[in-house]
Amino acid sequence: MHWRHRLRTLPGPRLMPEPLTLDFSEGWQSLEHGQTRRQFEEEVLPAYLSRQRWFASKSTEVKRAELKSRFVLSGRDGEWLLAAFRVDLADGRSEDYFVPLATAWNDQPDGPPPADFTGAIAPIRKGNQTGFLREALADARFIADLLRAAGDEKVLTGPDSRLRFSHTGAYFRLQEEDEQNIRTLGAEQSNSSILIAKKMILKAYRKLERGIQPELEMGRYLTDVAGYRNTPPFLGSIEQFDLDGQPTAFAVIQGFVPNQGDGWSFTLNHLKSFFNGILQGAQDNPGNNAYLTLVERLGIRIGELHQAFAIESGDPAFQPEAVAPTDVEAWKRQIQSEAETTFGLLSNSERLLPPEQQKRARRLLDQQHRILDLIPAFRLDPGSTLQKTRFHGDLHLGQVLVAGDDIYIIDFEGEPARPFAQRRARHSPLKDVAGMLRSLNYAAWSALFEVGAADPEKIAALENPAVEWERASSSALMQGYMKTIEGCPSCPSDPGTFSRLLDLFILEKALYEIRYELANRPSWLRIPLEGIMSLLARRDIQ
Repeated sequence: MHWRHRLRTLPGPRLMPEPLTLDFSEGWQSLEHGQTRRQFEEEVLPAYLSRQRWFASKSTEVKRAELKSRFVLSGRDGEWLLAAFRVDLADGRSEDYFVPLATAWNDQPDGPPPADFTGAIAPIRKGNQTGFLREALADARFIADLLRAAGDEKVLTGPDSRLRFSHTGAYFRLQEEDEQNIRTLGAEQSNSSILIAKKMILKAYRKLERGIQPELEMGRYLTDVAGYRNTPPFLGSIEQFDLDGQPTAFAVIQGFVPNQGDGWSFTLNHLKSFFNGILQGAQDNPGNNAYLTLVERLGIRIGELHQAFAIESGDPAFQPEAVAPTDVEAWKRQIQSEAETTFGLLSNSERLLPPEQQKRARRLLDQQHRILDLIPAFRLDPGSTLQKTRFHGDLHLGQVLVAGDDIYIIDFEGEPARPFAQRRARHSPLKDVAGMLRSLNYAAWSALFEVGAADPEKIAALENPAVEWERASSSALMQGYMKTIEGCPSCPSDPGTFSRLLDLFILEKALYEIRYELANRPSWLRIPLEGIMSLLARRDIQ
């Protein structure tokens, strides 16, 4: 039995079409013209994309997914199509996506479909031979061929661009037995990651953006130039270059770091154990001391990262620059604008919030003049030599791995919503520190909400321990950071200047969190509201 494009009757009055079978008589060239191209671009691929978690516009109808560029990679077990598609959406926007393709054919003419349907996109036919078109990333042989191509630094040429496979000095070739141990990691929001023999990870970027991908640039720099050891080593990349020499990153290859999970999950598990112990009458939790030691190590690793970004490397993309008074004024104007926007949204939403949230919102709104006065408080000292550098740009507990008693920092893409130019811009690295401090605050309250399970008595019993835990964890983080960052030109040497600049970025982050929670999760609005009130209280003490 083979697939045909026909209707079959199901129980009830509704008729459902069977999968559309594509004519693949010309192999990969079938996707370039005629009815096969039309069916694939207008029916098959739009339907497939709309079901994928990594597709950014699932809520918008896909009108067409046009083949934009294609490269055929000849590997040990056949040919693979590395393809980029321009996806036209019903609202007039368009987005580019990387969807590598593979074919799987039946062993016998007109035989049953192949057993492995992983990543299946559509049935295909070539004469009396049947099979299906599938996602190549679901095939371990494809991954192995990509790695070999990176090791060989292969270059594939297309009509108006070329695809370059490259590697760094840290690259190593796999053993034959390693190629049998390749598996896809859990679903991600915007990328697809493959674990290779617990030695490497290949991350394919699904939504494509033209320009220098910050993660590739950062990885090369930290691995080959700065020698920063507490991030997975950058091993190689797959990039498309157009006729103007502009790159578009398809994938990155990194070393695998054996770990106990990301810092967010690790911290929540620790906190849930800590809080449950308190509810059961425990007087002490020995795990707290071990956790504080780990958080201090996290501060050290962040400090070492910022020192790595501050070295005189001679690379124009990473060369530190002096912070000018105009930079500081621009930072403050941006935060001032965000504060005014946030207060406006909070005021307009206040009456829609539950009574307790209304009280917290009103407390903050009554203090908005003090908050707005806090923003201009930071000024550059006369003769300042403070520098701005590259920085992580999206640092929080979910962006670190816990590996034994050590910490590894990952995911240097920057904030996904920002364009590459903004993600690659130099700034104060204290923005990273502010992000991590806010993440510790969120972890404390997230665990409290989960353990408290909406029970007012439990929540009341855990509030003070949560505040004390956050204070101790933040102190441990800063202790590790401060003893590592000493002498770094991107870090203010004066304690008062350091504190005011860090508070400015903590405020910026918390203002963003208020806007996010108002739009998506009003029940969690308490966390950033009280975060800003705590910031004001700390400034009063200072």
